[in-house]
Amino acid sequence: MRVGREIAASLRDRCWSWLAARSDHLASDAAGATSAFAWLKPFGEIAYVLAHLPHCAGTAALRAAIVERAERFDWESLAACDARTFIALVCAALILEHEGRDCAAVREAIAHRLRLGALEGLQCRPYRQLELYYFLQRAGFGYRAAAVRRAYARCTVRRRLPAEAFREQDVYALTHTVWYVTAHGERPAHEVFDEHDLAHLRRLTPALASHALARGSVDALAELLVTAVFLGCADPVLVDRSLALAASNQADDGSIPVFADITADGFYARYHSTLVWGYAAATLAQARSAA
Repeated sequence: MRVGREIAASLRDRCWSWLAARSDHLASDAAGATSAFAWLKPFGEIAYVLAHLPHCAGTAALRAAIVERAERFDWESLAACDARTFIALVCAALILEHEGRDCAAVREAIAHRLRLGALEGLQCRPYRQLELYYFLQRAGFGYRAAAVRRAYARCTVRRRLPAEAFREQDVYALTHTVWYVTAHGERPAHEVFDEHDLAHLRRLTPALASHALARGSVDALAELLVTAVFLGCADPVLVDRSLALAASNQADDGSIPVFADITADGFYARYHSTLVWGYAAATLAQARSAA
């Protein structure tokens, strides 16, 4: 158990260090960016994870870089009102508020878009709709309960698919749905899922994690481990094998690839898998310390 905690802590700290050292990629003119807004997705995801890890060791440098970017950027200049830019806007408000910074201008930009009906009729996958509603509620912008229930009812989780029927995108739909419904583990799973859904999820999640481990799908595996912790079904043997896979694939610089033995390099090729393993390792280290 102690060895597992040490591996998780080492993974976590090296992931945060790699992301912090490359925070210059969170800019509209960053090298490797495919468009002026390409940086918004990694910015939003990093800010979102940090907002859910307010006391996590090793995040100080990355947190400072994200806050600096959130304070400097002119959020009103984001004319597009699609899901990606709006989520980045809400995540900027979340991280600034968590860090005790002035977020009045960002919050007003969010409120203004909501008054204009920017999200009405938005076409995206059900779990992405659930994501938007969760972010808005987290930032103190309530959303209609009926809309939230409709989005949840349409999510993969409700279809009770067997593990072998899941495609990669279904795995991410499941993990994110559980994260939002449980508020990242803040709400006990048995209180927010009905008993049939919860029983299915507790069978399904370890099975999907085992498949991801066997395929070397390192990125999806990290999300599934976090999901298992939130559902209360994390298998210690599977966790140890997963940590070993991640550790063996962590590069000397601290980054982790999306798939085992993949050599794709660069910030945009590796930031997500490195981020979710930082999050997974932090969550697992905390869960094991509490055990």
